[in-house]
Amino acid sequence: MGRISFPTQTFRQLSFVNNVKKLIVFLKHAFPSDKQRLEDIFTLLDQAITNRATFAGYSLTQLIEIRDAWIRAILFCLHKCSEQHLAKPASMYVRFAAWLIRQRIEAGIDSDSISVLSLNWDSLVEDSVFHVIREIGALRRIDVDYCVYTTPLDLSPEVCPHTPSPKQKASGIFNIKLLKLHGSATWLRCPNSGLVYTGLGMLTPASELYVTPRPSPFMEAHPSDPATIAAAFLEPYIITPSYSKVFDLPHIQTTWHNAFVELREADEVIFVGYSLPDADYHLRALMIRAIRSAAHVNVVLAKRDNPAEYSMKEVRDTLPEGRYRRLFGDGIAFDYGGVASLVEHLSPVGVDQDLQWLRDRLSHPP
Repeated sequence: MGRISFPTQTFRQLSFVNNVKKLIVFLKHAFPSDKQRLEDIFTLLDQAITNRATFAGYSLTQLIEIRDAWIRAILFCLHKCSEQHLAKPASMYVRFAAWLIRQRIEAGIDSDSISVLSLNWDSLVEDSVFHVIREIGALRRIDVDYCVYTTPLDLSPEVCPHTPSPKQKASGIFNIKLLKLHGSATWLRCPNSGLVYTGLGMLTPASELYVTPRPSPFMEAHPSDPATIAAAFLEPYIITPSYSKVFDLPHIQTTWHNAFVELREADEVIFVGYSLPDADYHLRALMIRAIRSAAHVNVVLAKRDNPAEYSMKEVRDTLPEGRYRRLFGDGIAFDYGGVASLVEHLSPVGVDQDLQWLRDRLSHPP
């Protein structure tokens, strides 16, 4: 009987559906209610796995598989969301990426006056940056700089145009600093070597690159090195939304150190869409230590976060503005127009003019 094959897209969708089915069964067995928060689910899984315990009839091995299924299902959704945004003719993220690249080029190759710090796993920013890079024909002239060492998934620059972050400036590449404090949907870690791989800039669909299990290139290059099946495959590299977050892996520690340096040197800090929850005590401690009192702090939030929209003091006291003022004092500027208003303010000329400026500048450098 001949082997049955499925189109890659169908396989990825089947894998996602199978993961979701597995997670639904787990929720029914593990919790009395189906209205659970991710924080509670991952805290339960992380603590059970750390303690090498069983739960609700699931063995330790099964709990590890459930945790992996959760992560891969989340990453599948995040990458699909990014693909949908990039398909829009006037994506806000593409417009922001074009502005970001323009600022970087105007600053000159030896400068890097803007850094983006993100707590999100999604790849909207870096995907948008590479969308713009392709639009202006600037592959390997502009690149995303994670400020940690990332290894291309494919060493052929024609397939994977990403250059490892420490080599970018030395290669004359305009680096766009993007620090992912909780890991990234575009990071895959080899458990055996500790290398972190990324397929930034590759044309292969992200849901295939980062969600479908794939063998470690390091282990493929060293077939004589003994390893378990788990250690032979790459694993997603994100800090899960657990109440017991662990930041002990080297790439994450390096990212947080570099974030401290960037914030310490900053004359202006802009928070975008971040509610500053009390539970993020790691980040709160980082900001208290790093942000200088002379730095200008601006906060961009949505209309629903504006205290002026509410009459009850009890409601106003729960809004982000109070938490920001407790941390930074009253010398803060608040904008409740949302991300769209910020992008409009940063790039009033629009994405088409920014793209044309970039093409002209790269074709005729000063």
